[in-house]
Amino acid sequence: LSRLREVMTTPTGRALAEERHAFMVQFFARLEAEIHDER
Repeated sequence: LSRLREVMTTPTGRALAEERHAFMVQFFARLEAEIHDER
């Protein structure tokens, strides 16, 4: 999933992939912080 945005070929696909990639990055950062109790 982290490389999906690199293979999108349409402008709409790239825009959606960028938004979803940013969400995913933020999600995993928050999850890691919670795991290490750094809320």
